[in-house]
Amino acid sequence: MAAGEIVFIGNFFLDCQTGPMLWRYYPQSKEDFQKQVAEYRGKYPFLEAERFRYRLFKSKYFGSDSELPQ
Repeated sequence: MAAGEIVFIGNFFLDCQTGPMLWRYYPQSKEDFQKQVAEYRGKYPFLEAERFRYRLFKSKYFGSDSELPQ
């Protein structure tokens, strides 16, 4: 990680239908990620789009490993 980066680690959701369970969702394509960055910038316009990095942390508990297709 570098100074000034905005690191995307996934979207988290708590499901309590059968008991507390944490889910992690993430965009499936580069275009989907860019749409999400635009949504964040709509809410927080001071964020610079070129500073966003898609970097999911590895976890065996919260979703599977994923990288954006090039």
